Amino acid sequence: MRVLTFLLVLALTTGSASAAGQSNTGSARQRPRIRFGPGVCGPIDPSYVSVANETGGTVFPLATDEIAKSSQRMMSAFYDDLIVWAYGEGERTYPIPVDSTVTGVVISASFDTKGGALTLVSPSGVPLNGGPGVTDTVFNCGRVITIEAPLAGPWQLRVVPTGHFWLTVEAKSELSLFNAQFVRPGGRPGHEGLFQIEGQPLAGTPATFVVRVDGELTAPVFELVAVDAQVLQTVDLEPTPDGEYVGTFVPPSRRFRLLVRGNDGSGLPFQRMRKGMFRGETIEVVPPVAPPVRPGATTSVTFTVRNYGPPVRLRMTASGDKGTLLPVQPPFMQLEQNGQGAAAVPVLVPDDAAPESLVEVFFTATAEGESPAGNYATAQIVVRR
Repeated sequence: MRVLTFLLVLALTTGSASAAGQSNTGSARQRPRIRFGPGVCGPIDPSYVSVANETGGTVFPLATDEIAKSSQRMMSAFYDDLIVWAYGEGERTYPIPVDSTVTGVVISASFDTKGGALTLVSPSGVPLNGGPGVTDTVFNCGRVITIEAPLAGPWQLRVVPTGHFWLTVEAKSELSLFNAQFVRPGGRPGHEGLFQIEGQPLAGTPATFVVRVDGELTAPVFELVAVDAQVLQTVDLEPTPDGEYVGTFVPPSRRFRLLVRGNDGSGLPFQRMRKGMFRGETIEVVPPVAPPVRPGATTSVTFTVRNYGPPVRLRMTASGDKGTLLPVQPPFMQLEQNGQGAAAVPVLVPDDAAPESLVEVFFTATAEGESPAGNYATAQIVVRR
């Protein structure tokens, strides 16, 4: 899945492309052509930027003659532990604690305009410039550094963009942020527990959060960070007997990631970050408890949509198990503050569906216009003969 995320946001700057949002005076249908080449880092499709920023992927513009050496960036898919992910603009410096469990790191910086620079300083205070175990590749629009067996201690990264930048530091390590999710109580009597919620948590409403970190650690601190990796707030999570950390807090209304820092088993500082982002939403999508359905039958799955924010017009979409788009009625919904509506999705269960198998429907409600509001949920249908 990590490889897929990278490929989806890889921007290959080949041939020529249109400049989005501009048109020639002679014809609204004609757009000026921008020739890509050395030193040109865009334009980048906004959908790539959105996917990368939400999932912790990387937008990396490449010229055609750079594709052969891009494998170094793709190899980061085998470095499972994220130390830093950041997107922003302006000169920034990021501390990079490399703990004793790290056996290798891949550091990547990419830029959407030419002239960006990345500097890496080792714990000894010396800027990195090659050396044993170091592979350093400079691209037209970025730089990728791989270090095997890096020196443990406080490294520093300095990124100087002329526009926007994407920065990732990924590691091979036995100390991992295994999971982080918002949960709710659930289960049948005698088998109660905490289960992952559907969609994103609600803004302004206390939500329970569970984190699991695998490996030996002490004094963990849990922070919510913005898209540029700057700290928004610290949250209190208590350890549980089964090795997790649990706490309740009000999620910020802006998008955030979880960052965990503390000390490893040797007492050295460590840091790990979750790739995906969260956000407190004003839209809630509630999936139904769908009754069992026989193979070959058609059933209607009805989702409840609630709006806790200002009046909004929502667009509803749904897809099946294999990503097939499904019709939604109504496809649009206007909701006032504290308003509620229902949207039905007809689902045809395949004739060859196995007994006790599940048919899933993924449903999304997204605000139209400039509002970022929206949420999603998944309904599951049990197949019974």
